[in-house]
Amino acid sequence: MATAALSQSEIDGLLQSIATPGNAEHNDIVEFDFRRPDKFPADLISHLEELHRGFASLVTTRFSRELRTAVHVEVVAAEQMTYDSYVRSMPNPNLLFVLDLQPLPGRAVLELSPQLGFILVDLMLGGPGRPMPVRRPTELETLLLGQLITHPLSALESAFETILPIEPKMVATEFNPQFAHAAPPAEMMLLITLALNIPGPEPTRALMGIAYPFSTLEPAAALLRKHKWSQGVAGEDSGTEADGPALTKLREVNLELSAQLRPSKITAADLAGLQPGDVIRLDHWAEDTVLGMVGKHRVLEGFIGKQGDHVALQTTQWKVDKQ
Repeated sequence: MATAALSQSEIDGLLQSIATPGNAEHNDIVEFDFRRPDKFPADLISHLEELHRGFASLVTTRFSRELRTAVHVEVVAAEQMTYDSYVRSMPNPNLLFVLDLQPLPGRAVLELSPQLGFILVDLMLGGPGRPMPVRRPTELETLLLGQLITHPLSALESAFETILPIEPKMVATEFNPQFAHAAPPAEMMLLITLALNIPGPEPTRALMGIAYPFSTLEPAAALLRKHKWSQGVAGEDSGTEADGPALTKLREVNLELSAQLRPSKITAADLAGLQPGDVIRLDHWAEDTVLGMVGKHRVLEGFIGKQGDHVALQTTQWKVDKQ
C-alpha cells in the first residue's frame, strides 16, 4: 500500500531532532560503516585470543629450541577488517605464507615482516640475528624460512587439537600481498597479531600475524564457545591442571639421558699407572642393571642391549633419586 512522501519541512525536522544534543529518544544511535561490518562477535574474538595465547606459548618453546636462543612470543592484538583492507595495509615486499587448514574451509595467511624473516634466518645459520635492509628474500632464504614455518604450523595444530583437529599446510609463499589471493576482497578477516621478542646485545621485537577469513572460522565458532580457557590454553570443560602451559612447555624440553654403570672405586696409584690394554675390575656385576641418569639424578634402571645397529636400553623400572 502506497504511503504519502515526507515533505521537505518534515525531513528537516527529523534531521534537526537527531542533531539536537541530549535528545533522549536518539541516544542509542551508533555510527556504522557499511563497508566494514563487524562479523566476528566479541565473545568469539575473546575465545580466539585465548587459543592463540596457547599457540604463542608453543611457538615460544619451539622457536627457542630451533634457534638455540631465547624467544618469547605473545598476543598483542586482535582486529577485524576486510581482506582488501588487510592487503592494502601490508608493505611490499612482505613474507606471506598461505595456509590450508583442513577440514576448515578457505585459507588463512601467516605473515612475517621481512626484517623478522632475515633475523630468523641469521639465527638459524648461527649468527646473532642481524637485521638487514628490506628486500625480497633469496631462494635459499625462502627455503630456510619454509622449514622454520613448520614450527608455527605444528603449534597451530596443537592449539586447535582439543577444539577441532586441523591439518595446517603451507600451500603458497608470496612476497607481493596483491598476489596472495587468500580470500575475496570483501571477506571479513580476523587478524591476530603476535610480537616476537628476542633478547641479546641488540634486543629485537618484531611482529607476526595470522589472518583468518570469517568463513574459515565460522564452522569452529560453536566448538570454541564450549571450551573453558585457563591461562591461554584450551581445555575441555572437565580440564585439569595438566592442560596448563607449564606442562606443555616441559613436554617440549630436550633432556640428555645417559646410561651409567654402578660406581666403582679405584686407588689413585692404580689410576695413575693405567696403560692401554689394562683391564679394570668394576664393582658392577654382569647381571646388574645400568642407571639412567638425567644430569646427576637417577630416573630409571634397565639393561643394555642392541636394537638393529644401535645400542639400546630396556627400561625395567623408574628409580627417582630423592636426594
